[in-house]
Amino acid sequence: MLFEPRPRRSGRALGLVFSLTLVLAPLALWAQGAVRGRAVSLTEARALATAGQQEGDLPVVVDAAVVEQLNRFVNTPKGRDFMRKALANLAVHREALTGTLRSKSLPEGLLAVAMVESAVSNLPETSRVPSLAPGQRGAGVWMFIPETARRYGLKVEAAKDERLDMARETEAAAALFQALHARYGDWRLALAAYNQGEGVVDRVLAETGVRDVSELTRTGKLNGYTSTVQAAVLLLRNPHLLD
Repeated sequence: MLFEPRPRRSGRALGLVFSLTLVLAPLALWAQGAVRGRAVSLTEARALATAGQQEGDLPVVVDAAVVEQLNRFVNTPKGRDFMRKALANLAVHREALTGTLRSKSLPEGLLAVAMVESAVSNLPETSRVPSLAPGQRGAGVWMFIPETARRYGLKVEAAKDERLDMARETEAAAALFQALHARYGDWRLALAAYNQGEGVVDRVLAETGVRDVSELTRTGKLNGYTSTVQAAVLLLRNPHLLD
């Protein structure tokens, strides 16, 4: 016989198939919708964060601000263009950047900082290429401002700007990340300080007694930089969202 008759499924088996259908069908529809540019929900973003989290990597705390920024990346022409450029540039430089982070026992997810700061482009301070980081514009892949660059051993002179030396600037960025994480013991606070400075973060912590960056961002005590970087981490781990 070419075909054998299928045995009847038990009621329990049919129930299992029905349950799996209820679970998998919405996920499949969401995956299709994400490709078409449908908004990512808070629940979906949290599922992506959980699925993509690896031990020792940068933790992603998904809140409403992170989801809002993620949807700007996924569903607006400006956001999609910027992040597609960032991922394309990262493909060229990833090995070198990751090697330095790994040598300092830093999480690979910090690559998202370079994505947000410069779209992983080694830009001079005078460049008009946009950055997603608020505040004073810097230079290089990591967008160091002169004061911070010099504090971490980079020469910033008319004849020589080591912020544009990718190896040197990444070493300096790694040292800064280490110092900030040691100071705050929290990666989200460290990211806030990377953009706004330790002075601002110290003052906010002292005045509010609050260490929850989601709450500090929601109340306007800190800007949205940390949310932007966290959304970029989700894209770093889920580049298919930009397909």
